[in-house]
Amino acid sequence: MACWRNTVRMNSHNNSRKTSARAVKSTGLLDQLREHIRDLHYSLRTEEVYAYGVKKFIDVYETKHQRDMSREQEAALVAKA
Repeated sequence: MACWRNTVRMNSHNNSRKTSARAVKSTGLLDQLREHIRDLHYSLRTEEVYAYGVKKFIDVYETKHQRDMSREQEAALVAKA
């Protein structure tokens, strides 16, 4: 009987992850981030903090899109982080 209870607990715990099955419609990075966070039903404050963190990272490291960067620029960015 104890084994069954543990199995039920483990299964219910593993299924409790929040996942988003819907495809993202936005094209901008921050818009995609916000849309995904909303799909996960996170709070508005969490969305604001995550978006701020991403903006700050981009500002600090002056990053461009990966497809616009040379291999040397990518290596320098990774070395900075």
